[in-house]
Amino acid sequence: MYTVNGTAVDNEDNVIISSANTFEGFYKVNMKDLSAAKLNTTGQVFNASDLANGNLLFASQARNTIGVAPLVQHEVTGNQLISIYPNPVSGSQFKVTFNNAITGDYTIALTDIQGKIISTKQVYIKSTGQVETIQLKSKPANGMYLVNVTNINKKSVSSDKIVVE
Repeated sequence: MYTVNGTAVDNEDNVIISSANTFEGFYKVNMKDLSAAKLNTTGQVFNASDLANGNLLFASQARNTIGVAPLVQHEVTGNQLISIYPNPVSGSQFKVTFNNAITGDYTIALTDIQGKIISTKQVYIKSTGQVETIQLKSKPANGMYLVNVTNINKKSVSSDKIVVE
């Protein structure tokens, strides 16, 4: 048995294949006449996308309750300080939720892509999960905008895009 481009091939020109869509099992395909036969296997069946996934490397680690290797948790990069919704914005207001925020004064600024300030709001954050509504005087033109949150020292602590429809 050897592999060609990740496909198992035996010395009789048979190929072992799996589906990318189902867990029905593995099939042995004779490459000479393209006949296929389902293989009788025991244990877990992996689909083709599992076999191409790096998470399969961790299959020998402890399994979760449904018997599948746990997903590898990567450290999130970027700032998780705020959540903005709804996004896309269809009216003249949106909300900013402060997740894991440090108590204090913040400025929420909405700018267009060219950096022109559309609106600013000074807020005092007292607790994690605090929601601030940003009410605009009128609905801005459709397009992409930036929401920038700065602390009392004028240091940007979060920046995110929103779309106005």
